[in-house]
Amino acid sequence: MKKNFALWIILTIMLIKGLVWTFIIPPLQNPDEPVHFAYVQFMGEENRVPIQTSEQSFSHELNLFTMAVKLNEVAFNPESKYTTNQPIYDMLSKPENNNPLQRVSDGSNLAAGYPPGYYFFASLFYKLGYESTIIFRFYAVRIFSVLLSLVAVTLAYFAGKKIEPNSNFLASVLAITTGMHPMFSMIGSAVNNDIMMDVVSIALLLWLFTIATESVSEKTLIIGGLLCGFGLIIKAHMVYVCGFILFSALLIFIKKYGMKSTLRSAVMVSVPLLILYLPWAFFSLRHYGSFTGGVSMQPQGDASLGLKWYFQNAFLNEAGRNRFFDLWIRTYWAKFGWLDTRFNSILVYKLIALIVITGLTGAVYGIIRRRENYKIVLFCLLFSLGNVFFLYLVEIIYFREYHNFMLQGRYLFTSLVPINLVLIYGFKYIFRKYTNYVYYSAAFLMILFNLISISLIYSRYY
Repeated sequence: MKKNFALWIILTIMLIKGLVWTFIIPPLQNPDEPVHFAYVQFMGEENRVPIQTSEQSFSHELNLFTMAVKLNEVAFNPESKYTTNQPIYDMLSKPENNNPLQRVSDGSNLAAGYPPGYYFFASLFYKLGYESTIIFRFYAVRIFSVLLSLVAVTLAYFAGKKIEPNSNFLASVLAITTGMHPMFSMIGSAVNNDIMMDVVSIALLLWLFTIATESVSEKTLIIGGLLCGFGLIIKAHMVYVCGFILFSALLIFIKKYGMKSTLRSAVMVSVPLLILYLPWAFFSLRHYGSFTGGVSMQPQGDASLGLKWYFQNAFLNEAGRNRFFDLWIRTYWAKFGWLDTRFNSILVYKLIALIVITGLTGAVYGIIRRRENYKIVLFCLLFSLGNVFFLYLVEIIYFREYHNFMLQGRYLFTSLVPINLVLIYGFKYIFRKYTNYVYYSAAFLMILFNLISISLIYSRYY
């Protein structure tokens, strides 16, 4: 414990922060939280994976819950403060409404086509309060997300230690900038599968750093395969993360051990990956005609809009440039609730954009000049840019079918640690004589940003 004393202090602070975010955001006021909880409830009650159809179904109990907390009134009216419908709220604890018969649904909803990886573990926390009210069970699942966020912070810390093993500075700052990121704090206190996807992404990054810096055992290879297989049964977005990490691992193995050893190692990774992933792949293929899950009940846009319109309004015209800024600055850094709660002053987001551009510029400069750990920074930059390209490709495919945008900045959180590393090292390369001040500033600014964001959320709902 003494060896990682800084980590334990950070985790204690992160736990307190996570609980604050858990209880300051009203029930069901995180993006798509009702459908994610519906999936958890179905697995907790029925002990099986739901099948997505063309209609959405909530249990009677969950419908009462949405009315009790005035879900739609609060979520879609920025001027509306959080209050409860007290008569309905009181009904939730009555025996006629708080029993397994009132929790029945057919399981179909917007989230039901997702793989079950996150929902299985979330349903275990749901069952901890099985005899309690839906309010208790809901917060039990939210706290599960808080615990996952602590795992993410721990993994980020040890990723930093792999890069700078003789110092706690980078490890601590990487842990703080990850855990204190305001949007990550929101995701890390909500009922949703993104948080587990982000945890596995950081775990895979740490795994890659491990095989790049240490001798590799069979156990390490099996762990990599399990992580990739499990990632693929959390969310289809993990296709990119697993693909990039495994390709990078392949290159590392070829360089370190030669082709023959690499092929043997590839088998050691592939077997556990396939054992975990194939059951879901065949289930998904049977029910959805796809290896990656179902997509249904999506809002249809104007069918006359083609890809030319998409590219103009995603990149080229003023609306496209505004959306680009909104996507990668506002919704990545600070746009909360049902994406309706943001800072009123555009200067806040322009300052964030300036910091990001400065950090990226410094990173590119350091890579060109081959500064300290430039190969890791280059890898993180390529990984993050590739992730952005992949997400746009997914949106283009989605747009061709539904004629709507779908991207949100938080989808890039599978690259949260790589992005943080790029920005930290970018400023280190610029201010080489003041490295410790870069670390102090990064940690202080992210903590301050988190506190200001909590204040913003409080003023929005109360």
